[in-house]
Amino acid sequence: MKIYVLDALHPSGVEYAEKRAEVIRWSDPRVKNWHEDADGVMVRGTPIRAADLARAKKLRVISKQGVGIDNIDVAAARAHGVTVCRTPGVNSEAVAELALTLGLCVTRRVAEFNRRIHDGEIVERANILGLEMMEKTVGIIGMGNIGTRVARKWRGAFDARILAYDPYVPANHWPDIQHERVASLADMLPRVDLDINFETGSWQITPDQMGKLDVIARALNRAIDRNPREVFLIEGHTDAVGADDDNLSLSDRRAESVAVALTQEFGVPPENLITQGYGEQELKVPTMGPSRENRRVAVRRITPLIDRMAAR
Repeated sequence: MKIYVLDALHPSGVEYAEKRAEVIRWSDPRVKNWHEDADGVMVRGTPIRAADLARAKKLRVISKQGVGIDNIDVAAARAHGVTVCRTPGVNSEAVAELALTLGLCVTRRVAEFNRRIHDGEIVERANILGLEMMEKTVGIIGMGNIGTRVARKWRGAFDARILAYDPYVPANHWPDIQHERVASLADMLPRVDLDINFETGSWQITPDQMGKLDVIARALNRAIDRNPREVFLIEGHTDAVGADDDNLSLSDRRAESVAVALTQEFGVPPENLITQGYGEQELKVPTMGPSRENRRVAVRRITPLIDRMAAR
């Protein structure tokens, strides 16, 4: 039996196959002729189309590393009596680590920093601050092998609040991971923490925090470019120190100051923003004393809510 390995695979897998069959590796010049006498092929990303299967008269099995088989014409394989195998979970840890890495690259603006420095730009640190992710809200779409590992990493490293969406797993999934299950993507996407906090009694955004707004402004502008009807609610909050009426007024001013900054400094269209102060109604940290974490601003995407109200 001859097995052709069309892509570079982990040595242990190739060695395992070599104990049971004649193996032609990806580096062997003969590999390009696999259609002629392959009984089996092992692939990662190499496409195997209907035309390949029509030529491969001896082929009986295709082994795909990874869970996805979109590079293989499964219907054509079935028509030719070729079995398609895959290896779910084998790449889960690698993909989960990459997902965490890319998330941090976005929040800490790593790729942007790298590009601007390589372009010769003088970058002032105060103008390009990223977001700190400790205790932030993170949405996980999909609660399978990869999503589970990603959620554990965010919880373990950053004590993140996890919102999870997956319409295919039971309600009691993830019993060992603290999370909030949401019923739809619309329920997940509106909730975004801004890393903007205020001094007691103040609604002024300090220069060191102004740079942090750039990340959310770019995200808002991209969403508005895709759908000019998008509407975002800028929420202002206070801690529990002070009178209720004063806190409500102060939270209104905090929301307005962020909306003005997003519009005037970062070009977010004002018609796509709504502001609302909530005073001390929604404390992030449950304390009646002073709390910088509670003196904050948040943003929510409320387009689905407005659309539902308009449809009534």
